[in-house]
Amino acid sequence: MLRDLLFEKAGLPWADRVIIYDTDRLVARAATTNGLCWDEYVIFEVLCIEELRYIYERDFRSTNVRAIFIIPSKDIRVPHDISKSFTTVELGLDQVFPKLDTATLRAACNIDFDYLSIAAQSLNGRRLISKQTRAFYTDEMFNQDTVDAYAMSATQEIIMRLASCKIYRDWMPIIDLLSKLMLLRDKGFMIKGFQETYGSVDSAFRNWTSERYPSLAASADISQPVMLHHILDFVRRNSKKPAIIVIDGMSFVDWQLIRESFADAPWSVNINAVFSFIPTITSIARQSLFSGAIPARNVKPFSLIEEEKQWRHYWTERGLRDNEIFFGKTETPEISEKVKAAGIVVNFIDDLVHRQLQGTTGMAVDIVTWLKNGTLRSMIDNLLSSGFDVYITADHGHAEATGMGRFTKPGLLTEDASRRAVIYKDFAGAEELDKFKVSEYAGTYMPKNYRYYLFANEECIGDRGKKYITHGSDSIEELLVPFVRIGEKHNG
Repeated sequence: MLRDLLFEKAGLPWADRVIIYDTDRLVARAATTNGLCWDEYVIFEVLCIEELRYIYERDFRSTNVRAIFIIPSKDIRVPHDISKSFTTVELGLDQVFPKLDTATLRAACNIDFDYLSIAAQSLNGRRLISKQTRAFYTDEMFNQDTVDAYAMSATQEIIMRLASCKIYRDWMPIIDLLSKLMLLRDKGFMIKGFQETYGSVDSAFRNWTSERYPSLAASADISQPVMLHHILDFVRRNSKKPAIIVIDGMSFVDWQLIRESFADAPWSVNINAVFSFIPTITSIARQSLFSGAIPARNVKPFSLIEEEKQWRHYWTERGLRDNEIFFGKTETPEISEKVKAAGIVVNFIDDLVHRQLQGTTGMAVDIVTWLKNGTLRSMIDNLLSSGFDVYITADHGHAEATGMGRFTKPGLLTEDASRRAVIYKDFAGAEELDKFKVSEYAGTYMPKNYRYYLFANEECIGDRGKKYITHGSDSIEELLVPFVRIGEKHNG
């Protein structure tokens, strides 16, 4: 992992006090994705000489505390008296990846540096030129030997994090690493012990959600939305001109493919995990995203007929005129210069989920083909060029499941679109549930005059023994979705 490589390059196993010039923000990147976990050190990021001096005088001049100062630029000169008691190192791309072309890596800000840090250890000989570097990080580093090494490291990281997972933020690095392993599996690589790892995550996640999920709606976090209905308030507070792209049905595995296609994009991405609503059904989840309300407060929680009206109502209530609001279900939106808030639904992945015949492997192939046409990237570029702050998210994810039979008397929502949930207005016909492994869900955040049933993991409604890609239940793949903010363009 990048964090471990930085630890070694900084000489932290042998130095008690270190000043790190984080010139390419690799340390900041490691801290954001998986955390530093350098527990034996007190860590400060300092942005100016005055801050450095103040912290040093307050905490370190008269102590022997092990400490790390992280400084983002070499323009910040460390005073002589401080530098005498610290080891100073630079951890830029040149130092961390000496065999790769620095300018090429710097321009490709969306590389998975955790994977790259393991793959680069296999490089021997002279430094690669730009073209060779790009070929390495886009293709050549994906081989079974590197996958084995990465999977072992990622699995250890996941198990370590499960042992200390307490709050909703703790699930982001877990689902990020798990989905990367799942994508490597879908690309045809062997992932040793994956089922055991997934089982550990699933068990821990279900235990956590059984206790903590009912309180998530009341969670306040200025740094990220916690649930789907928090997204509108979050983007309103943080953007003067927001555009939210909702990729219906996008799971974290799908996001990893999209992220890979952005590897050489001229903008960065900031990723968080947001909780959807159970049952993880489009009409329930997407409506709450666009209304800013929990499902129980939406008049028609099982219909999308009013989602545009709800989106427009949210923004007009907060001062925008109707012609300043855009809503569209398209990959090629035509948006007026007057628009100050845009909501865009992209249905490709959800449509793909419901017609997929080749399982998760087929999903990966089809999504890569879609991304190559460039419409999503062009949309983002156009929005950024028009001055929008761009966000990408989803209403729910999806999971692979095996059909366990069909219903003769379907519930209110028992359909191809969501094979892992059944909702009854009353209990008539529900005796059919005895044929399946289902559990009744308490209906947290849902209207109370219905009854909700969820299928067990890896099982769903459908022809017995047939594999489906579907959604509706409460697995981590269905319930946790990406929330991504696209960063500003840069010139590399």
